[in-house]
Amino acid sequence: MRMRKSLTRLIVVAWVSVLPVTWGCVPDILTWGWHKADFVTLGGSIAAALLAGQLAAQNANGNHGGANNGGDNGGDDGAGQEIPVIEGPQGPQGEPGPAGPQGEPGPQGVPGPQGEPGPTGPQGPAGAGLFNLFIDDFYGYDQTPDISLDLTFTQHPVRLTEPALGAPDPDTGGQRALAFRFAIPQSYTPGNPVTLRVFMYRMGLRLPQFCFAFSIDARRLRDGAAIETYGNSMYFVPELSEMGEMSGTHEEFMVIDLPVNVAFPNGLGYPADLEPGQFLAFEFDTISEPREGGLYVIMGVEVFESAADAAPSVSGGDLLQDPSESACFAR
Repeated sequence: MRMRKSLTRLIVVAWVSVLPVTWGCVPDILTWGWHKADFVTLGGSIAAALLAGQLAAQNANGNHGGANNGGDNGGDDGAGQEIPVIEGPQGPQGEPGPAGPQGEPGPQGVPGPQGEPGPTGPQGPAGAGLFNLFIDDFYGYDQTPDISLDLTFTQHPVRLTEPALGAPDPDTGGQRALAFRFAIPQSYTPGNPVTLRVFMYRMGLRLPQFCFAFSIDARRLRDGAAIETYGNSMYFVPELSEMGEMSGTHEEFMVIDLPVNVAFPNGLGYPADLEPGQFLAFEFDTISEPREGGLYVIMGVEVFESAADAAPSVSGGDLLQDPSESACFAR
């Protein structure tokens, strides 16, 4: 079948090749009327030649494929088919390549939910306590004479008055003085500052040409020893408010801080050798001009300890070592 199709195509090609070059008589070609005898004669020769070549090619193809199937079918089985792919075994794993460069950090994530609170830790050791005392028990002297009712019985009057400094006693005319005492408690840390905070209330006339001042003296008791002087005499001039510059009656509450064992001028400059178990007594004496006119009532004294790194200082007036440094002291 393939030989007949190929022979027909070759005859047509051969026929077309022997046509005259001049194509002017188209009707003659269409009617097959010109050179009919020559065409047949020529066509038979060409056909015979082509047929012989085709048979030779066919014989070659038939012999090539006949080893297995024979004849014309042997050449059709393998023509145009794809060669199947046979995969080989998996090769070994290659070495890992070098690490790439560090990438840019990613954006900040959303905060997570609040966790549950942890258990309460054990209580730490107690810190060193700083002592604080308040004193409202004061001592003074009274020059009021005893009252004798008869020769066998004498009455000793007790005057219930607030301790005060300043204006002389109206009955005796004597200068006012007061004293107080306290013990250094066991909780005190030796070397820490100790401060006297004096609460004072002023009443009476105010004469601007005069001023008020008092002296400070201290005594100490130590185990196995007699009374001893603790520090030197010091002098203090309280500072009044602006209203105090006017004449007339003037009342004012004042708070005065006197660090005891702190160096002058920030404190009284008394020895810094206080220890628990020691006993201290302080005395305040009025030494200013009586005509100043004011009565300075002591409402109470607070004694408190400060930490070692604290820096307490005098407040509420001027602290002096020599009374001659102020005109307030009586001559």
